[in-house]
Amino acid sequence: MTPARRYRFSDRFIRVATTVLLIAMAALVAAGFALGFASDGVEGEAGEVLGAVAAGLVIGGVLVPLAVAAVLGGEAVKAGSGFLGLGLVAGIAGVAFGSVDGTRALLGAWAPLVFWGGMVLIAGCAAGFWLVGRRAGVPQWLQLPVLGSPRLPVPRRSRHRADPEPDPEHR
Repeated sequence: MTPARRYRFSDRFIRVATTVLLIAMAALVAAGFALGFASDGVEGEAGEVLGAVAAGLVIGGVLVPLAVAAVLGGEAVKAGSGFLGLGLVAGIAGVAFGSVDGTRALLGAWAPLVFWGGMVLIAGCAAGFWLVGRRAGVPQWLQLPVLGSPRLPVPRRSRHRADPEPDPEHR
């Protein structure tokens, strides 16, 4: 089954959106690194501002395309499920932001709350994606995060428990 039949978006839209987002991510991150290296040669406050802009380009260049892709991924499975993708990216950012030493000084006592709030968002949104995908009929499996581990398909429940195979004459 092609993605166009399984998902709400066409194969072409998925390919084009993926390509555009990857190019945007690469360009923004590259621009951020270039500006960061250039800021090293600028003295004083101007160098600090350029460095901050460079860091913003790198972080935003990863997070914004990732958030757009996650929202589109949720919407591709079921209308209205894009918030799960946004929550997942927000959770990842919360875990990353809450665990860095530099931000711990900035956040103070809030740092553990940001970290664990991100963990809860990740778990909740991953479970939400699982449930939405299951209801939409997206093939699912379980697999350990180890190279070469086997995939264990999760069988789909039939809508009619007494008749697991629908009768083709009654469709």
